[in-house]
Amino acid sequence: TEHLLIDAGGHPMAAGFTIETRYLKILKSRLEEIAQRELTEEKLKKVLKIDCEIDLEEINWELYDKICQFSPFGIGNPEPVFLTSGVEVKEIRPVGMDGKHLKLAVSRQPSAVSFDAIAFGFGNWAAKIEPGDKLDIVYNLLADSWNGQERLQLKIKDLKIPQ
Repeated sequence: TEHLLIDAGGHPMAAGFTIETRYLKILKSRLEEIAQRELTEEKLKKVLKIDCEIDLEEINWELYDKICQFSPFGIGNPEPVFLTSGVEVKEIRPVGMDGKHLKLAVSRQPSAVSFDAIAFGFGNWAAKIEPGDKLDIVYNLLADSWNGQERLQLKIKDLKIPQ
């Protein structure tokens, strides 16, 4: 395939190249052949890496400040991802255009510690869960500022109903 390209390059997460228009169909065909051969179901499965399981009681501004010391986050330096099992849903409501997102308040017994959480793209869960239900949640920490007050919020990356 390289002989079709005039130039190629880019950073590790990019695939920049230059090709003459007359070779586009050939390149497309070769790329489809390679994809058919190389891309298995296992390679296409989305994997969410969890860094640490923590209790809600461990979440505070000191932890958030320590995490911020490792920023900036991005490719090669992902933001830490946490798991907390068995949180109780206190409040739930769809938000955003067409209820596409989910706003939650969660806590974990026996502590009275409670956090607001936002789950982008999880609006369909509003019909699946209700206050009092238990969830396992995977999230990042987020500093949320509203009405001049700053508070920690959970930015949910995934959730499931425990078995």
